[in-house]
Amino acid sequence: MKRVTKHRYAHHGGTTLYDAIDGNPVESLPAGSWLGVTSEDGEWASVITAQHDGWVKVSETVVSQPYSLRASLAKGMSGLIQNYILM
Repeated sequence: MKRVTKHRYAHHGGTTLYDAIDGNPVESLPAGSWLGVTSEDGEWASVITAQHDGWVKVSETVVSQPYSLRASLAKGMSGLIQNYILM
């Protein structure tokens, strides 16, 4: 069983999932798709997704803590938004 070490999400422009580093495209992941990182190799990350395992270019992803995001509501105020990832 692979262990997830980081949580990443597909970039707002979409992220391509590959079968190997510099390999063939498996699918195009829509923006905001969860990516569980199991290892990294330079500019590539090995990930698990809801449908497939594969490799993505780190530059096509964003890092965020799942279900926890601070947002500015008004001048001098802030709040916690849950269950959303803003891109």
